[in-house]
Amino acid sequence: MRYLRLLTAALCAAALTGCGSSDDEGLSYPAPDSICGVPADKEVLESLLDDGDKLEQDDGGDTLADGQFCHLYVDGNDSVTSDGDWHERDYELRDYFQDYEVKNLRYLKGGEYASWNSGVVMVAPVPGSARRVMCCPSK
Repeated sequence: MRYLRLLTAALCAAALTGCGSSDDEGLSYPAPDSICGVPADKEVLESLLDDGDKLEQDDGGDTLADGQFCHLYVDGNDSVTSDGDWHERDYELRDYFQDYEVKNLRYLKGGEYASWNSGVVMVAPVPGSARRVMCCPSK
């Protein structure tokens, strides 16, 4: 399970990297090194989070076994959201978006990644498993 947590965090951090904020002044609070208990790249999170006085994280009581949705709030406002879900090996991003109308949706790397104006999503195989992880962080 620890391997799956680290894999999920690494994939989410990789997907988040392209969504950095343009504020170069730094944060008024210490940047976290995890997203709701899942280790993440502190520098990536620092570049994404809004400046403010107080950071709070809320996983809504979800467990990693079922997938996890996490909100990072700055001064009570949603700053970064991350969503990690498990799917069968043949799951594709087009399956995720078939019931949603998303403007400016772009698929990359043969459909392994997708991006739109307010987020990115990716799917990746889990080594040694018949499952795939989908990670959907949004700014």
